[in-house]
Amino acid sequence: MRQVKHFVFVVFCICNLLATCFSVKQSEDSGHREESATCSIPTETDSTPATCSAPSTTVSEVPNHNAEFVATNDWQELLQGQSVPPGLHVRVNLQTGKREAKLLDANEKEADNAAVLVDSPDEGSEGVLQTSASAVGEVKEDHEATDKSYDNVEILNESESFVPKEPDWNHEKMYELLNSLPEPPKVGNMDINEAQKKLSKDEFRREIIRLWKNRQADLKLALDALQNDSKYQGELIHSFHEAGLEGKVEEQLVILEKLEWEVQDLDKTHIFHYIGGFDFVLEQLNASDLRIAASACWVIGTACKYYDDAQVWAIDAGVMPRLLQQLAVESSITSDNQDQQLSIWEARKKALYAITSIMRSQDRARKLFLQFDGERALGQFFGGSAPYNVQIKALFLVHDTLVEAESKKSEIASHPALSKLDEAFKTGEWCERVVNFYETFHENLVPSHLIEALETLTAQADMCSSVFQQAKLRAQLDKQIANWEKMKLAESDEELTHVLKAARTLIETLKSSETSHEELKLDMAFNGANKDTSADSTLSKDTHELGDIKNDQLLQEKLINEEYKIWKKNTPFLYDLVMTHALEWPSLSIQWLPNCGISAGDDFSVHKLLLGTHTSGAEQNHLMVAEVRLPLEDTEIDARKFDDETQELGGFGGVSGKVEIKIRINHDGEVNRARYMPSNEYIVATKTIHSEVHIFDITKHPSQPSSEIGTSSPNYRLLGHSKEGYGLCWNPHEPFHLLSGSDDAVICEWKIENAGKEVQPLNKYHGHTDVIEDVAWHMHHTKIFGSVGDDKRLLL
Repeated sequence: MRQVKHFVFVVFCICNLLATCFSVKQSEDSGHREESATCSIPTETDSTPATCSAPSTTVSEVPNHNAEFVATNDWQELLQGQSVPPGLHVRVNLQTGKREAKLLDANEKEADNAAVLVDSPDEGSEGVLQTSASAVGEVKEDHEATDKSYDNVEILNESESFVPKEPDWNHEKMYELLNSLPEPPKVGNMDINEAQKKLSKDEFRREIIRLWKNRQADLKLALDALQNDSKYQGELIHSFHEAGLEGKVEEQLVILEKLEWEVQDLDKTHIFHYIGGFDFVLEQLNASDLRIAASACWVIGTACKYYDDAQVWAIDAGVMPRLLQQLAVESSITSDNQDQQLSIWEARKKALYAITSIMRSQDRARKLFLQFDGERALGQFFGGSAPYNVQIKALFLVHDTLVEAESKKSEIASHPALSKLDEAFKTGEWCERVVNFYETFHENLVPSHLIEALETLTAQADMCSSVFQQAKLRAQLDKQIANWEKMKLAESDEELTHVLKAARTLIETLKSSETSHEELKLDMAFNGANKDTSADSTLSKDTHELGDIKNDQLLQEKLINEEYKIWKKNTPFLYDLVMTHALEWPSLSIQWLPNCGISAGDDFSVHKLLLGTHTSGAEQNHLMVAEVRLPLEDTEIDARKFDDETQELGGFGGVSGKVEIKIRINHDGEVNRARYMPSNEYIVATKTIHSEVHIFDITKHPSQPSSEIGTSSPNYRLLGHSKEGYGLCWNPHEPFHLLSGSDDAVICEWKIENAGKEVQPLNKYHGHTDVIEDVAWHMHHTKIFGSVGDDKRLLL
């Protein structure tokens, strides 16, 4: 009996101790400090009575009432010693030491005996902690409190353990921030906005807090990665300085090469700036070893090449004046210092690379370029002893400046430095430099460099007509064009096509400029115009304006027609088979359908093409399926077959090759893109000029529309975009899954299987900041796709 009493007393003290500890924890969270509860338990040999004490709580001795407690639906005080029947809520007020109990509500019938602790964490308020204790010691918890610190405490299942209270989260602010992210997180399969509408307030709050914690964890990982990159770059810079102290130049060059590799990544360029990288490379521009200075220029050029912020950081660090000083370094060539001279030119070339990268679309850099006499230093690169690979870099800077000035002609007044450079590069001195470079190196130029040289001459042509005439540039170009045409016929070189186009554009510009000059001179002579300096200025201005007018649509149409005539004339000698078909309207989309057919006795196979129309807007547009007859391998082919009536080319077996439109389905607006589903070629998706994507089951539409003007009736209308677009791709692994990218910079994914007439997107993906041009699923991974856009981003 003594052991039983001792056991009961111990259990009672432990309960009080746990309750007091919980109260102290709550008080600490509210900024209050409490004294600890204490219990002393006598051993078998100790005659000291067992005692328990709790802070601020006095439990007075009360008579022991053995009568069983009779519970009601209201809270009633439990007298000491009264037994508690199963199925009750019991609570203990730690402030007064009183115990109370009541019957369970109807939805709480599963609970066992309940022990409840009542705590007052703040003066003047009362908090109630309720616990339902089962026979095996598992605890369920609930709170009824007027104190805010007990808000939102949940009833836990018997399998759940006690979870400490979260801080007082501002989940509404969390929701606003999460929803403002480029790709807001999802709540299960629901969009975050949809979850707010469908979930209860408490459920939504818990989900938002969970998402917030996950985001904080992701940010921590990103920060750790950022810190790792920062640490790595910092170690490289530290190693560079140590190698310098030991005179290890080769090791320093390797480190600069590693840094150049790092700054190819935009995020790592940001880190490079953050740790003072631009100040570091600025110091190396003053290195006595020109190889180190050249490598430092290389790092700067790569960092600034495609990153506007990096241009600003480099300018702020003060690299432009030092780069321009390096650009102007001169040295005479002697037989004794060839290696040194090559090092000087290499350093100047790398400095020019860095300057070109910083100046691209950057007015501050252009202003500094003019202020520190960069134009004069750049002029030294042309002619003389400068190697070809150095002169071509100088030409690139001139080309980029002239092309950008032309593209910003309407707003050139707001770019004064660009305007001054444009004028400087069109003076007679610069015209001579560029045309002399072309005459000297045109045979050495690769096609891409050749195109830039021709475009530079074209940009100068209006103001440099007399210089180009003296250099007999037109006669030289006529010979080169003839040679390039022969080379193109022999080699079918696609790059030569672009070279020819650039050369012909230059020829037409020269013709137009020369004609304008002659017309103005005759007009001035007829009217007795003064031939002083002001007249020359007027002549140049008027010539420029006339040249702009005549170099637009008419010139382009002439060039296109001439190119087509030459191509058509020489086609029979280039290909075994050429078939052309005159469409009624332009088409922006084409795709071969997978199946083909061969009939017995025929010398051709029948293939199908998916096409669309792009009318002027007044005519009905169609989704079309065309049949194409292609010869079999052993068929006699005659590529010279030409139809004068339709201007169509190509044939075989003495019969013209057939291209016939077999199916026309009315389409709502122009067809920007049409793609069939890989698992069923009769299911076709189309991008419209509106925001919708349409799905057609070709088998459920007549082959020809009932009228020329009619409404479109797609089987599905896919919603989700706000603008038109061109990116469209079916998932090759999962039927009925479609991906679309549009001008609204959003990618939508749909699953149309068993869908209604109008289908909302299964997922929306945000990441691009400009027009999305195309999307594509991975051919081997069902969940991976890529996208590209006008924001110069490739996203996977």
